Amino acid sequence: MWDFPGKPSCEGDTQGEVPMKPTSGFSQAVRICSALAVVLFATAARSDVIMDWNAKADAIAVEKQLPNAPNARGQAMLHIAMFEAVNAIDRRYAPYKLNLAADRTASREAAAAAAAYDVLLALHPDKKADLDAALAGSIAGIVENEAKSKGIELGKQAAAGIIALRANDGSNTPEDYRPATTAGVYVPTAIPIESTSSKIKPFALTSASQFRAS
Repeated sequence: MWDFPGKPSCEGDTQGEVPMKPTSGFSQAVRICSALAVVLFATAARSDVIMDWNAKADAIAVEKQLPNAPNARGQAMLHIAMFEAVNAIDRRYAPYKLNLAADRTASREAAAAAAAYDVLLALHPDKKADLDAALAGSIAGIVENEAKSKGIELGKQAAAGIIALRANDGSNTPEDYRPATTAGVYVPTAIPIESTSSKIKPFALTSASQFRAS
């Protein structure tokens, strides 16, 4: 726990000393530290927009039982859009692909939430009502001001950019697997699973076979 100089520690000193009976001051310090911990952890939980939307995407994937390839593609689009939006404000890292202009006063939380919402809505339009509720809850605690509006607009731009970037990435390649056989020779009717995954344009590699073992 935290140990502030000149203040009672939230934990007793047990290094070989006889434990002292709690005094009223010590008890008060424990209560203060406990209250502070609750406030800090609650604030962190409310402000962790990135993980909240990651959890929302996971929940949709589980509900729809998405295969690995489309789920991984959607998650990558989600996080890249949020990154591009927030990074456009902070400019701490090189952008992934987009070159967004952003006011540094724009709300990072609003930008991330709006980017995540638009990406997931594009991927799962049938979940609009659920996503609308998630977005409302995600930005409810943000003060209604120009910074919030700028953040939302920035998030929408980031999402639109990533969605356009992945519009023709091969993820809709039709299944063309056909068992090789001849008349009269039985071949088990296997259901192909993600056999077109190699046709999807990678997010970082040049091609899916770039580092294929020789």
